[in-house]
Amino acid sequence: MPNVTWGRRDNEADRSIIARLPNVAPLAPLRAAVSGVVLGEELDATYWSYGLRWDVATNVALKADYTQYTNDTTASADADSLAVGVVFTF
Repeated sequence: MPNVTWGRRDNEADRSIIARLPNVAPLAPLRAAVSGVVLGEELDATYWSYGLRWDVATNVALKADYTQYTNDTTASADADSLAVGVVFTF
């Protein structure tokens, strides 16, 4: 049985959190760490997944999925993945 899935995530970073920290030298390491965490939440990604499932028996199935992941955020990379598995049902 074939299947197709499409998904999208679009998260904006709340940069106002960074602006709340005072820009003074003693707090520079904290400000850098908070900036990294906050900006790491920014995401604009889509994915397509194509898969097949074959029921070999009433309680056993073979599955294969290919996923194409595209991330439009500047600091991230695209990815392709292939997953193959066996499903047992009790």
